[in-house]
Amino acid sequence: MIYKIISISLILILIVNLILFGKGTIPALAFWITIAIIAIITYFVIPRIKSQIQAP
Repeated sequence: MIYKIISISLILILIVNLILFGKGTIPALAFWITIAIIAIITYFVIPRIKSQIQAP
């Protein structure tokens, strides 16, 4: 359940990031760095949390 909360919060961060980039508030480098960090978290951290929760 905790991984779902983390996933939803990461999606919200991406939406805010996209809106800020679209308005020109943040530069392109910050936009792509944020996306890269969230992609790394999604690829490495979320599965590890999910497997620890489901392990007996």
